Amino acid sequence: MNSCTSLSEERTFTSSPHVRLNMPVADIPVWQQAANERREQIESAIPVAWVLPPDALSSKNSMLLPYTTGIMTKKELKITECRAVDLLELIKSKSYSAVEVATAFCKRAAIAHQAVRFYQCLITDLRKLIPSFRQTV
Repeated sequence: MNSCTSLSEERTFTSSPHVRLNMPVADIPVWQQAANERREQIESAIPVAWVLPPDALSSKNSMLLPYTTGIMTKKELKITECRAVDLLELIKSKSYSAVEVATAFCKRAAIAHQAVRFYQCLITDLRKLIPSFRQTV
């Protein structure tokens, strides 16, 4: 499995070079196995409805992902743009429920997590490609 396969394509992805090289599990350091398992647990916990569409990361500005993916509603975007003190008042006045606020922030965090993970994979892959590219030029 490619290290940068999107969640929408595979549901989980792994950045470990050990896994990509199909090394026997016995050859993978214990800490790497634990990290891979935890990463997969986190990524599989993202609800399918919150998984970024495959073309979402082709955007030039990843800061716009919450607005352009359709995962978040206008109300959820508004909630996540409020100051904490304002949110407390809005919850107290029952304009928003605590569940609505928590859901909005969880969606935004899931979007950010997927974007960061994608860019981490991309940088890792580029670092591996650059030395071989320099040798061919």
